[in-house]
Amino acid sequence: MQEFIEIAVKNIWRQKTRSALTIIGIMIGIGAIVALGSISEGLRVIIEENLQQASGMITVLQKSDGSLFTAIARSRITEQQLEEISKVNGVKDATGVIMRGSYLNGQGGFSQPDLFFVGIDPTKIDMFVSSNIRYDGELLEQSDTFEAVLGDTLAKKLGVDIGDIVTYRGYEFQVKGILERTGDTGTDSSLIVNIQTAKDVLDTEDYNMVIVLPEDLDEVGDVAKSIEDSVEGVSAITTEQFAKQISNIVDQISFFTVGIAAISAIVGGLGVMNTMIMSVMERRKEIGILKAIGATRKFILKQIIIESALLSLIGGLLGLAIGQLGSWSISYFSEGLAFAKTTPSLMINALIFALALGIVGGLYPATMASNLDPIEALRYE
Repeated sequence: MQEFIEIAVKNIWRQKTRSALTIIGIMIGIGAIVALGSISEGLRVIIEENLQQASGMITVLQKSDGSLFTAIARSRITEQQLEEISKVNGVKDATGVIMRGSYLNGQGGFSQPDLFFVGIDPTKIDMFVSSNIRYDGELLEQSDTFEAVLGDTLAKKLGVDIGDIVTYRGYEFQVKGILERTGDTGTDSSLIVNIQTAKDVLDTEDYNMVIVLPEDLDEVGDVAKSIEDSVEGVSAITTEQFAKQISNIVDQISFFTVGIAAISAIVGGLGVMNTMIMSVMERRKEIGILKAIGATRKFILKQIIIESALLSLIGGLLGLAIGQLGSWSISYFSEGLAFAKTTPSLMINALIFALALGIVGGLYPATMASNLDPIEALRYE
């Protein structure tokens, strides 16, 4: 094998420019797969961490046929429904939450909101924000009206600190506390106020959701079913159900993002095939000599495929480095809006894909080379 690799390196080195361009093609494709794939992996990590924090909780929404995120945005739960939910057997505590997404610069469109206006009962804020989370300043109290607690990302974007004033819909709120960064975009970009203040600001009496704490965490599924059976027009979603729905969404995002990147990698693989075909054509006489002195078809086949695989492997390794840099850049320049994470499985799969592209791309030229007639090959000039 060492002999094959040494010959492959020499042959690749013959045409430095052509080999370099082929390697760059693979490098860009694999780099894109790693960088875009890391977004999905980062999203998955954040979701898992936050679902662990909310383990055992039940989220109650207005019954809807839409997607999960659409359902949350459009959900309206009345005060009467909240009371009915609180009385369901097995419910230990329940609190209504108001949430509205908005944009600091008013751009809207399809981008994710960078401010979430959240109203919640101050005495039950730990049902929305993990009780283990650290913060600067103080959390809300029942008597607070136009005081607010901010997420870390929002506070940094607004450039505010404890005691400063932030404005929402013309209302001024004094910053009472700032939560540490959690990695959850919703929490990190939140402006949390007293539930009654939120109702006044938004001129509403309805909630977007109700968070339920069951008496027995082992019976969370049964409690969720009891809520749906007892309260008309609502859906009760457990953490496990949230995980399944969000996991499906993340898988779809991953499929499309990595799929798009894979197209560029496949184009790079076609570049490998083209390079190897040209190399075989240029070395026909050399291949003829090898076959004339006893080289077998298997030897020629193996040699060309190793050269092709080596080209892709080099491009793949460089692509991993570029992808890692891209992943870091996404996390850094998005200023907390996106978290990218390159996992070992992502890196290994990307490298295997690069190697597979090289092997597949080298099959045709390798077969062509191994089938050359030595007499015809020796005549080639």
